[in-house]
Amino acid sequence: MFTPAQMRKVNIFLQEQDVEAVTVALARHAMLDLNEGEQQAWGSAEPSRWSDLAATYTSQSRRLEQTLETLGIDRPPVTPPEQLEPGQDADLIAAQLHAAAKAVQDWQVRQEAVEKELEHLDLLVQQMQLLQPLHVSLEELRQLQFLHLVVGSIPRESLDNLQVVLFRLPFVIVPVHTYDERVLIFAATDQAHVAILERALRSVFLQPLELPDELSGTAAEVITTLQERRAEVEQQRKALAQERRQLADNWRETLLSRWCRARSNAAVTRTISRLGYRREIYLMTGWVAAYDLEHMIRLVRELTEDRGDIEVIEPRLRGEREVPTLLRNPPFLRPFEQVVSTFGFPTYDELDPTPLVALTFMVMFGMMFGDVGHGLLLMLAALGLRWWGKINAVADVLLASGAGAMVFGLLYGSLFGREDILPHVWLSPLNSILSILIAAVIFGVVLLNIGFGLHLISATRTRRWGALLFSRNGLAGIWLYWTLAGGILALVLGAGFPLLLWLILLVIPIALLLLNEPLSRLITGERPLLDAGWGEYSVQAFFELFEAFISYISNSFSFIRLGAFAVAHAGLSQVVFLLADAGGGVWRWLIILLGTLVIVAFEGLIIGIQTLRLEYYEFFGKFFQGRGRAFTPLRLLDEAERV
Repeated sequence: MFTPAQMRKVNIFLQEQDVEAVTVALARHAMLDLNEGEQQAWGSAEPSRWSDLAATYTSQSRRLEQTLETLGIDRPPVTPPEQLEPGQDADLIAAQLHAAAKAVQDWQVRQEAVEKELEHLDLLVQQMQLLQPLHVSLEELRQLQFLHLVVGSIPRESLDNLQVVLFRLPFVIVPVHTYDERVLIFAATDQAHVAILERALRSVFLQPLELPDELSGTAAEVITTLQERRAEVEQQRKALAQERRQLADNWRETLLSRWCRARSNAAVTRTISRLGYRREIYLMTGWVAAYDLEHMIRLVRELTEDRGDIEVIEPRLRGEREVPTLLRNPPFLRPFEQVVSTFGFPTYDELDPTPLVALTFMVMFGMMFGDVGHGLLLMLAALGLRWWGKINAVADVLLASGAGAMVFGLLYGSLFGREDILPHVWLSPLNSILSILIAAVIFGVVLLNIGFGLHLISATRTRRWGALLFSRNGLAGIWLYWTLAGGILALVLGAGFPLLLWLILLVIPIALLLLNEPLSRLITGERPLLDAGWGEYSVQAFFELFEAFISYISNSFSFIRLGAFAVAHAGLSQVVFLLADAGGGVWRWLIILLGTLVIVAFEGLIIGIQTLRLEYYEFFGKFFQGRGRAFTPLRLLDEAERV
């Protein structure tokens, strides 16, 4: 905890006969984060065989995924295959994929035909329903010898325009009935003017009605016939659904096994295709955790029978920005790694704030949302997300937040907004507003100083002596912060404090902060002491000092929101009960239920956002930059796909 795992850079030189076995083993153990750019700079990936195999396995994986999706087979997390032969497995997978695809394709063709027929029948029924009020048989509409008849619908506002366009022609337009802002019409003219009529109808967006030759009788009779046919096709659809379930049962194990094998082989061959290659030698370079180094060396030597060569390089603690970060937190803290990584991932030389974030997040959320009942509801919602929504990281953070709310609810003596059931172990937010606001500021001051302390530790580890001594978050900044805080506190309490001594204590850190850059370069031996002239530097230093003053004050008093939201939460809960008492009867319990749900959902969201803001902008700003990248080892399967 607090510091990432120590990393080592390794360069592994492999012969052609060993590269496949070593890559499979390292991917299976997930211990090496590859540096592809450095590999390719060392030598070009000359053999195309691995690139071709990678494309083949990727294509097979996609086709298997499509087949699984067609059969409705979920892809649960699986265990990578015990034996992999990337150079030989492609033909085996292809044969079984072909057999499965053939069986599924036959079913799919029949399924598509059934769906298409159902869609066609539904369209015919809709069209016949438009003609149903006429009680006219389709034969009569088709047997017109001297007139050309068009049946369809147009927008209602286009009816008058159509009649104006056709006023010089012999035509008949009969509006039948209106539906959904459209009007069903019969439009007829003589055979000599067919083209003009149809062009005019198209100009007003006619939707013609289909009168299939195979249908006869009145519209009502046709609808009955179509519905009978639809019932038959629906039975065919149910039979095909049963056939699909049978196919899924028959092919599930085979398809999942081959999909897993194809995915794993794709990862291996893609990796080999990107290795550096020079004179029949492959270079695999990357980062490994120090505690896995001996295991990796032993594994490579055993697989290559000592033909492989490994070069180990220890990274510098400062300046190695390409070094990945592997966090070391126990399982119950890992959900809060996502809270940290949302802001930024720690660099290799930074401290990991996850343990402190877990504690402070619970405390700050609980302080603002302190209520035993409301906290319990949040925990129940978290369990629901975990078991039904499968959103484990969010659920675990919500679970911890609910626990924090319950703890502070006990301290406040608050149960579902009622403060007359539980004893007040600490205080009541509504009755002790000033006390809780002061407590919030004190908590903020403590948290900010923890951030200052972490900055000092981080600067010491990386030997950034200038940042340690003269920066706004270093010793000079801490000195200035406590000088300001001490003066304000003495003024508020009316305690005597020599003004001259206070000014002396104030001037020294101000001078150190103003001369931050030249002093930092002086003690580290860098020259020149300034990149720009003293005039430009003085202006910049002044505004940076002014910003530091403002930030010390605003950061400290920003934590007042902890107490303010605690008071607001208790007040809203009281308002719900006042409204419930005014409603009375059944309305009382309904108002309490709805009000409680609104408070838990809406205010819980707002307080969660405020907690993140305090973490990110007040706490992290003192010591954390988050410009690193996560350790992402070579794996046979992605994280979500593995058991």
